[in-house]
Amino acid sequence: THLRPGNMELTADFRPRHRFPDSVWIDWRQGIALNAIALSGPGAQALFLAKRWQLLKRPFLISYMAVAPTGPQRILETQQFAEICKRYLWTIKTPVGLQINFSCSNCGVDITPIIEEIQESLCILAKLGIPLVPKFNLTMPPEMAAEIAAHPYCDAICQTNAIHWREMADLIDWDGLFGKNAES
Repeated sequence: THLRPGNMELTADFRPRHRFPDSVWIDWRQGIALNAIALSGPGAQALFLAKRWQLLKRPFLISYMAVAPTGPQRILETQQFAEICKRYLWTIKTPVGLQINFSCSNCGVDITPIIEEIQESLCILAKLGIPLVPKFNLTMPPEMAAEIAAHPYCDAICQTNAIHWREMADLIDWDGLFGKNAES
């Protein structure tokens, strides 16, 4: 909803300043990558005012994540985001949907899914009248994903390949891939 510097410097037109920013690590030989971008962005209003979305001719998804530190604050942030969208969505002339990110582990938010918060967010954003697609990481329990998918305002689920640093250690050899001294 608001400017978020994150860990990737952006240009005035909201593109990455550097082709390979320090917040992204790639091992081309092994085909693995890590990022700590942490949702760098100018905020929803700035993106609407830039009018790039209004020029798009094909359907697309806007990606949004509330990043406040507590559940009640994230709900308030989602309400504020919905108000901004209500003001500007009509200016977009192609079909648009909303991907609601509950998966970014780099932004300092406890992303442990809380079903009630997710459902409340869906209810708030349903008033926009566009498709809603909650996005989760690989640690989302399938039963919880099924419960959310059954919500009347959930149009689809997006399953990302994101895994929080050092999670799923029984399946991922973090030290072998990135070294014992790698930071989080």
